[in-house]
Amino acid sequence: MKRDAKGRFQSKGFVIPIANALFIINTLLILLFLLPWLFVGAKFRIFEKIYDVLSFLFGQQCNCYQNENGNTSKY
Repeated sequence: MKRDAKGRFQSKGFVIPIANALFIINTLLILLFLLPWLFVGAKFRIFEKIYDVLSFLFGQQCNCYQNENGNTSKY
């Protein structure tokens, strides 16, 4: 990179980065491989089952004792 008279790097202006062809080909191959699995997962509702299991594992479970009014005890 070139520097100006004060030693700062000169800006190149507005540059749009373009991905190389190998990156685009790899991304398309990965998508083509994963696409059928997404349809299978949607058909058997695997995503809902995973969400239910994670909700059960990490959800808030309150085992609080409540009195007749529905309020928790102070003691």
